[in-house]
Amino acid sequence: MKNNYGPVGETITLRWSDGLFLPVAAPGSLEKLSREQKTDEMFLMLLDRWIAQGRGVNDKKPSHTYAPTRFVDEPEAKADHVSKRELAEAMERLLRAGKIHVVPYGYPSRGWTRLERK
Repeated sequence: MKNNYGPVGETITLRWSDGLFLPVAAPGSLEKLSREQKTDEMFLMLLDRWIAQGRGVNDKKPSHTYAPTRFVDEPEAKADHVSKRELAEAMERLLRAGKIHVVPYGYPSRGWTRLERK
C-alpha cells in the first residue's frame, strides 16, 4: 500500500504467519554490537588458521581468494549463520582498527597482496 507520511526508503522485514504479515524485530544495538564482535573474533580466528595452513586470503573482491568468500564456507561460519556481507564488514572494521593489514608479496609487477594479522 501507499505510504504517504512514512520515511522514504526505509525497509521493513516481514514474516508470513497464520495468514498475516508480521514485522520481524530487528536486533537492538547491544545485540548488534555483540554479533559484530563475535564476527570479528571469528574472522581473526579463521585468518590465523588459514595463515598457519599456508593458505593466503586477500581483501580484493574479484579475487578467488577474497577472505569473506573463502571464510563463509568454513564450518564455524555456517554454524553461526554468518553471511559473506557480515564477514566483509568485519574485515573492514578490523582493517580500520589496525588489527589486520594488507601485505604485498610475490612479484611487484603482479600486485599480489594478502591479509595478515598485526
